[in-house]
Amino acid sequence: LLRRLNIAQTEMKRIDRIVHNFLRFSRTPKLHLRQLSLNDVARHVFELVSPEARERKVRVQLELTEDLPVINGDEDQLGQAVLNMTVNAFQSMVSGGELIARTQVESSYLCLTLSDTGCGIPEEEVDRIFEFYYTTKDEGTGLGLSIAQRIVYQHGGHIDVESRPGGGTTFRIYLPVAQEENTGETT
Repeated sequence: LLRRLNIAQTEMKRIDRIVHNFLRFSRTPKLHLRQLSLNDVARHVFELVSPEARERKVRVQLELTEDLPVINGDEDQLGQAVLNMTVNAFQSMVSGGELIARTQVESSYLCLTLSDTGCGIPEEEVDRIFEFYYTTKDEGTGLGLSIAQRIVYQHGGHIDVESRPGGGTTFRIYLPVAQEENTGETT
């Protein structure tokens, strides 16, 4: 009975994500920006997906650089982008695997790297993965990655992808470091 309840709960979450993705696709929500920690966004998403990770036999690991500068972002929107990419990674690991999230500073950007040990993406498909409705999965809608990319672009960032069939995929999400408030003082 408990196993069936867990399956039902997982499926309800999946359906909820699909409905939310269609709603997000149909309109661009207004961003509610505030200074926030990219590490907190990654931690929150990984806590949220940990039951699904266990069920799929995916080991999730956080390797977060502490004392990162803050970003100006909409926590809900960025969380949705990272969640979409995490779910995509889970779907690529049909027999279990590993998903690692890393954060670091790169010039004037913070970088969140998501690396999975999934099936990888053929070279000829890498350029298409962010297109609306493009999917290679039976259960996919083709909206998750395109919505994630749109959210990151709205935040002044971009996403890089490295993948090879059978060798997993690495997504790098770059978001600009929040500019310090100008107090009018000079040093």
